[in-house]
Amino acid sequence: MSRIHAAAPPFLIVHGDQDTVVPVAEARRFAADLRAETRAPVAYAELGGAQHAFDLFPSLRGELVLAGVERFVAVLYGEYLDARRPRAAGCR
Repeated sequence: MSRIHAAAPPFLIVHGDQDTVVPVAEARRFAADLRAETRAPVAYAELGGAQHAFDLFPSLRGELVLAGVERFVAVLYGEYLDARRPRAAGCR
């Protein structure tokens, strides 16, 4: 947590509420601290009933998380492309 800074990149945090390796409270705090410090997007998804490394074996839950990650990255990439696109004079 001590390395969180204003220039942090976008984050998508996915955490199981039954994680016995890293307490869910740590993930919640990490997301809150990131949101307080950076203007970059910070998304937090807490998965009910999920353990640590829930995605180790193929499952519907893992597929849905993967779809969410793909959407998150697609939005960021779209914003990146929009920011690089030349604007016509007089347009915002």
